[in-house]
Amino acid sequence: MAALALVTGATGFVGGHLSERLVADGYTVRAMARPSSDTRFLTGLGVEVAYADLLDWPAVERVVDGCDQVYHLAAATPRSRPSAEDYRGINETGTLHVIRASVAAGVRRFVFASTLGVFGRISRPPADERTPAHPNTAYRRSKWRAEGIVRDEVTSDASPAVIARLPSLLGPRAIGWLPWVRDIAAGHVLVIGSGRNRAPLTAISDAVDGLRLCAETPGIEGRTYLLTGPECVPINRAITAIARSLEVADTPRRLPALPLRLYHRLGDAIDRGLGLSLPRAHAIEFFLEDRAFSIERARVELGYQPRVSIEDAMQQTVEWYLQEGLL
Repeated sequence: MAALALVTGATGFVGGHLSERLVADGYTVRAMARPSSDTRFLTGLGVEVAYADLLDWPAVERVVDGCDQVYHLAAATPRSRPSAEDYRGINETGTLHVIRASVAAGVRRFVFASTLGVFGRISRPPADERTPAHPNTAYRRSKWRAEGIVRDEVTSDASPAVIARLPSLLGPRAIGWLPWVRDIAAGHVLVIGSGRNRAPLTAISDAVDGLRLCAETPGIEGRTYLLTGPECVPINRAITAIARSLEVADTPRRLPALPLRLYHRLGDAIDRGLGLSLPRAHAIEFFLEDRAFSIERARVELGYQPRVSIEDAMQQTVEWYLQEGLL
């Protein structure tokens, strides 16, 4: 009988690709979803859909029961504009429920998908797993606290849990990049500063490889891994990759960095002191901060070998947009 893997957040971008890979790897896959979710893609793969709410403890227990592996990807993210209560409930209490149910059910491995955003601003890149976390948004703080919940809920000598911090991801169905790609297609690209700062843009296929290794590699219980692509690339190179995929000119208009950098720092201070967010204060971080990361631990301990270049990842993303008539 095939091993049973549970994916929470399976209707999302990462969860859909991970479920697809698990099915291809011969797993029976159970997806935890809300009743309002669109599960047609998953059912088309032959995935079992279990409807439950992360805050419903008995329901979570039932869904986790019998699973060999659990991938906890479900989260409230900034895209849905959640409240502080949503972050606490879904990202923290929800994670507590899933990890507790997983420990009680004796799952072989629990993989928690966190975010590289928990580092906040990085003073000395590249960051690695030993770099202190300074989460600077409500979302990032909730994911950092959820990491703590995962660590606290298991004993060090019998922990089934591994934490994977994920970057910005590209590939088919990566709908979040569509506005930027459309701007580049229309020649309306704005870049803040020089564009030489780096970002951990990564193909979804490489990230899924990393998640699978986190679930399958023996002897890594209780560890945390950063899962980026083969290199962190300058923003200018990302723009060029998109432009070439679209066969348009690469001619961004540049804005001075200093005023927006000050605005970003002010946003950090207000968020830290009052818990309030200035409009787009953290969205512009992409253009202002040098966010480079080392994946040496993942390479050595997991055998993680990301292979997809930024150019190929962007090409895959743009080709999907064209195929779907989105451009």
